[in-house]
Amino acid sequence: MEDELKKLIKENTKLTKHIHTLLEEVNNTTKKIRRFTIISEIMSLIKMVIIMIPVIIGILYLPPILKKYISEYQEIFGLGTSAGGGSSDVLQNALIKMVNGLDAKNNVNELPPELLKILNNK
Repeated sequence: MEDELKKLIKENTKLTKHIHTLLEEVNNTTKKIRRFTIISEIMSLIKMVIIMIPVIIGILYLPPILKKYISEYQEIFGLGTSAGGGSSDVLQNALIKMVNGLDAKNNVNELPPELLKILNNK
């Protein structure tokens, strides 16, 4: 009986050592997975910051710049009011500038009658 008991104790210690090595491997793998998870979370945060910073800067600095260009286009197309009295004055001024810029070979009388009427009223 003692021999049998010694044999069982040896087998038990052998299995315990094997289980211990397996648990160390699992622990190492778990540490690697944890490290990978933390690094991926940090990288996703960095990606979000890289995307959000230009958006915030654009929100802060683009409106004055765009306002300048939009106001220029509004004056050109007569969508906004100008100091001269309204959008029709802007349109008439643009037409006069266009007609005055015609070459000598272009005939002003070849312009459409509606345009000539507007120009003659000015």
